[in-house]
Amino acid sequence: MRLILGILSIILSIIVFFQSLVAMLGDALENVGGVGGFAGVLVSIAMLVAGIVALAGGKSRGTHMTAAIFWLLAGLFGFMLAGNYTDLNIWSTICIIFAVLHYVFVVRKLGKNKAVTA
Repeated sequence: MRLILGILSIILSIIVFFQSLVAMLGDALENVGGVGGFAGVLVSIAMLVAGIVALAGGKSRGTHMTAAIFWLLAGLFGFMLAGNYTDLNIWSTICIIFAVLHYVFVVRKLGKNKAVTA
């Protein structure tokens, strides 16, 4: 599960990044003063970090908690700052789903394995 979520997160972060750049350009051309595009860039960076941490985490519970926290923060930032960039709500929902799935299937499993071997 960690490999799937990590790879998907990295791929989606690239899509979100370029879509956010276009949203920033649209905000600048329309002169509406929206921050949705910039928020999308922040979400994409957090998604990229979470994906890399999830892939490189190995059997460390702390690194996987870090990945889940980055996805959760990306989702919360996206919801708070989306503004007129409504696609960011979709990406934020995906980030929160990734955080929950990662916690349920990876972090809890590592915690159970550690408790059994200790």
